[in-house]
Amino acid sequence: MRIIRFFLMLTILVLAGCQNTQSNSAEELDDELSGDAYLAKEYIEEQGYEVVSFEGKRFTYTLTEELLKELPYRLYWNLPGNNPEKAMNKNVTVYTFIVRNHPLAHYNDGEQTAAEETVIAIHVAENEVVAGTSSPIFEIETDGGEIWNIHGEK
Repeated sequence: MRIIRFFLMLTILVLAGCQNTQSNSAEELDDELSGDAYLAKEYIEEQGYEVVSFEGKRFTYTLTEELLKELPYRLYWNLPGNNPEKAMNKNVTVYTFIVRNHPLAHYNDGEQTAAEETVIAIHVAENEVVAGTSSPIFEIETDGGEIWNIHGEK
């Protein structure tokens, strides 16, 4: 049964990868994005990272003192450079991107090695980037993991 599940997952991953075989040039990505998503992409590039793909709008939340006490929000907002005061009582939308040229691209925790690309999540409130997080993409898929600020710092 485990072997069947493994091959089923492998097939799904291969098919998902084949669906996005088009060239994703910077111009095409710029045409695809608008508003806050475009703002988030520009912010990432200003930080010196190469945007490979836009993974989409992840979720929206309203930041409150109560929410700051809960996971995962407590983790996001306790990272260096993420100041919750800029977003307090505002609607925050999170956009995710895959990037290259990031400090976590070569992360190795002794058990796993990162796979050259990193996920960056940008939190935007009222047309302003208010926070950013990053996490390495591992060569072997995992069930989650740690998060760092946008620059790979804790």
